[in-house]
Amino acid sequence: MKDTYHFAFPTILGLTAIMFADLAVAECSSRDARSGANKQYSLDGDMVIDNATGFVWARCSVGQRLSEGSTKCTGIVAKLTYDDATKAKWPAGWRLPKPDELKTIVVADCENPSIDSEVFPGTAPDPYWAVDDEGCWIVNFGPGTTYGPNSYLCGYGGLSAVRLVRE
Repeated sequence: MKDTYHFAFPTILGLTAIMFADLAVAECSSRDARSGANKQYSLDGDMVIDNATGFVWARCSVGQRLSEGSTKCTGIVAKLTYDDATKAKWPAGWRLPKPDELKTIVVADCENPSIDSEVFPGTAPDPYWAVDDEGCWIVNFGPGTTYGPNSYLCGYGGLSAVRLVRE
């Protein structure tokens, strides 16, 4: 009997987390509570314009696409090695973000993912690649933490997601 509880308890916790995950994500937004407006971002189809920084972000992670007539990103978030992410031929004008750029879309009051889930739907609460002159960085959209330069997560064929940016 003891073994039954040992295995059932984590399963129940896992199901509970899955059941309530969407509720936590749905509530995490940078909208102004009084007006309902989002002053930081403007949406343009599958792009997000950050009015504070001037950056244009892909609304969905690499591997996903914005569903036509919807506000949801569908598909599986692609996980790439650092080498594959830095050597990829991204669409014209798009690139990997610098760590300071990627950190601008982290929402400190949100977690799992630590991003405005209405603006960036379907974001995995996982590490995302960033790069600068110092090397490899990781911005983890689970807790919203940044690792680098050349974090241990960068090597050994580790896999992370990608969100593209352009100016």
